[in-house]
This record gives sequence, structure tokens and C-alpha cells, in this order.
Amino acid sequence: MQELRQYFKQTKGNGVLITSNRHGQVDAITYPKPIIDQNDYLVFITQDPLVYQNLSHNPQAMFVFLEYFQPNKGLRLKLLKSHEENETAIQYSMQSQNFSKKQSEIKHIISFHLQDKLPLFDRTDKEI
Repeated sequence: MQELRQYFKQTKGNGVLITSNRHGQVDAITYPKPIIDQNDYLVFITQDPLVYQNLSHNPQAMFVFLEYFQPNKGLRLKLLKSHEENETAIQYSMQSQNFSKKQSEIKHIISFHLQDKLPLFDRTDKEI
């Protein structure tokens, strides 16, 4: 996990968090890099009600990270929701991370267990 922590620290880019509801309807929303906490959970701070609702019914998600200025470089992370944090933890996390969002903008902190780390593209795929 230290390797992933270093990767996100050194690499500029943006990501897409992909979730689905209990019926398999998919949602995708752009997100910045996750925080990797001291327990090796990938942590996302969200205010999007659809992400929260989807994860309440289906704990699996995918985070696709795209490196800036490197169109073919990035990662796909298969995630499994582990737990959510309460308001006290949100306040603590914001203070400890020097987080810049207003507290009123933050609704949930959701932690994920990393199930698998994959390259952005399957190297066996042929270009279309």
C-alpha cells in the first residue's frame, strides 16, 4: 500500500468513482485522488447523494485514475466499501489533513478496502 500512497503523492491527475445501485444501474462522477489512511483504507469524502445511496445498497466500486498529460497512464482500483465515518471523524480528518472544503460541503467520509489494482488499459487489448 506504501507504493500506492507514493504514487498518489507524486502523480498529478484526476479520477472517476464508479458505483452502481442494487439493480446494476451505473453512475460515474469525477473525484480527486483518495486519501490513504493509517489503516490502509482508501478514503473518499463525498457530498453526492447518488454515490452514497448506491454504496448503501452495493458496496463495490471502481476508481479510475487518469494521469495528467499522460493519456495512456493511470490505474483502475477495485474497491469494497468498508465503513463510513461520523461527523466527529469528519471534523478531525479535515483538521489533520488541512482539508480546504467547508464542513457544510462534506456529507460522508467513506472508506474502502482495496481489492485489486489494475493498469488503466489491458495491455493485451488492440487499439481500436
